[in-house]
Amino acid sequence: MSDLINVLPDSIANQIAAGEVVQRPASVVKELLENSVDAGSTRIRLVIYEGGKNGIQVVDNGFGMSPIDARLCFERHATSKIAQAKDLEAIVTMGFRGEALASIAAVAEVTLITRRAEDELGTKITLSASAVTENTATACPVGANFFVRNLFFNVPARRRFLKSTPVELKHVVAEFLRVALPNANIAMALYHQQATVYNLAAATRKQRILDLFGKELNEALIPINVSTETVAIEGFVIDPLAMKKKYNEQYFFINGRYMRNPYFNRAIVNAFERLLPSDVLPSFFLYFTVEPQRIDVNIHPTKTEIKFEDEHVIWEILFNAVRSALGRASGLSNLSSPRPAQHYGTTTNLHNTKPVENFPVIPAAPNFQDLAPWYINPATNKQTGGRTLSPLPNTTTLVQDTTQQTSQRPNFFANTLNVTETLSWNDSYIVCTVDDSLRVIDIHRAHARILYERMQGEERLQFQTLLYPVELTLIPSQKVGIETFVEQVRNLGLSIELTPERNLLLTSMIVAAPSLDPEDFLRTLYLEYTEKETTTFAHILDQTRAATALAMAYRYATPLSAEIRLQLVTDLLACAEPMLDPKRRPTMYVLDTAQIQRNLRAKS
Repeated sequence: MSDLINVLPDSIANQIAAGEVVQRPASVVKELLENSVDAGSTRIRLVIYEGGKNGIQVVDNGFGMSPIDARLCFERHATSKIAQAKDLEAIVTMGFRGEALASIAAVAEVTLITRRAEDELGTKITLSASAVTENTATACPVGANFFVRNLFFNVPARRRFLKSTPVELKHVVAEFLRVALPNANIAMALYHQQATVYNLAAATRKQRILDLFGKELNEALIPINVSTETVAIEGFVIDPLAMKKKYNEQYFFINGRYMRNPYFNRAIVNAFERLLPSDVLPSFFLYFTVEPQRIDVNIHPTKTEIKFEDEHVIWEILFNAVRSALGRASGLSNLSSPRPAQHYGTTTNLHNTKPVENFPVIPAAPNFQDLAPWYINPATNKQTGGRTLSPLPNTTTLVQDTTQQTSQRPNFFANTLNVTETLSWNDSYIVCTVDDSLRVIDIHRAHARILYERMQGEERLQFQTLLYPVELTLIPSQKVGIETFVEQVRNLGLSIELTPERNLLLTSMIVAAPSLDPEDFLRTLYLEYTEKETTTFAHILDQTRAATALAMAYRYATPLSAEIRLQLVTDLLACAEPMLDPKRRPTMYVLDTAQIQRNLRAKS
């Protein structure tokens, strides 16, 4: 029997490595932008062609490379950041593995033109599927100019999985933002084809946020600034009164690196507890500084998952810092969490058990309802006093056509299911019995399922023309691929236009009961539409129906009469898929007699 184990040639090994690092054009953008940051650049220009599928160019004015380094940088595990194993414990640069450029070159055609300040001539090197096809001296500015063409040209299966140009461009913009936000001192620009998406001057962190997400955010940014022996946290959270559904930005950075961290995200959510409606998430831009030895950034190829040595301590510091900032912004020095006191008292450093200094300890509020300006009664979604947070949708826009929807879909299962009297829970859920089961029904998801199936059937939506069109202002990243959105919602019969500034202008409205606020409807429709990534016409049209249904559905904390609750339950049970909303989320929780008996007996 012959030997079975083979040593893979570099060409195949590089393609395997590329599968971990390069999933789509945005992956290439991330790696090239981070290299430019590491090179000490003060100006970076990113140019994208066809969403990055046909071309990605990154030009910077950084240190540049020598002719030898320009060739070696495309070899696997060739890096200037690490010389020995212990260097992994003190990483301060964005890149360090030495895999990115080798992986990119393995699945694309790459040209690099680069020069150092001390060199008279630069170097031009071109590779195709890792093979060098050109390596010459050339005249060029100081810095580096990477041009990546025909991504996955030699891996057809991978290229077929790429999405439409607007979808891929959306991911590119997301990576651009993740590099631009923590590097406000660097001037950065993004172009798609010949159009300017962003042109950012070097600025402060706050100004960079405003340049990216709009100047109207200025008054809504609440500063966070705390420094301890374990971690320093700076940045901003967005005022709960400004959020509603307009903002959905959540950014954590650690030592200048973007990271995902559900554990710390929960600290933010807990800090905002009862300050936001149930369907609104807090928005924030937070920058952590931690000693490199106390974190591990080498647990995932994309380096977006970070392991912390002191994560529990940092959780407490973060929670208290955000809670304290919210209290100061509202004029309430006693703003605190209803969590048990032992969970958020004096924070200590796990290394030396010395109390953390320079950290405000927040006394507990005697009663959370004392926090009147921000307190929301979850049963009514109204405040007990102070500023208005999130009023229920109630359009006052004049309309020319006031026709109402009157048709109802047949209740196919009306004769087989016995629905008893319904109860309302927090004006967001319906509690009822259906035959021998107890059901808790989500009013928003249930209503969305009903509307979605009606749009799929023969029943036509009815529209009314707005006397005063409603304009929705978009930030630059939201304008990416906006033409496709406009085209698809028009297919449903909505009248929507693009302004010269490429904002959305709604001129007709779907007739709905209760009536919808046109701006809130348009914003919700856009956000729901852009969540999914589809390419075929049929999928896009279905996605638009789903987004429209979710935008039209009852909001949480909407009081419904007993008659409407019963009709909602009856209509839901008549649906083809009553258990799932248009986003495939559960519409109800079902508990039958056998489950109740098992649970009660298990406790006895």
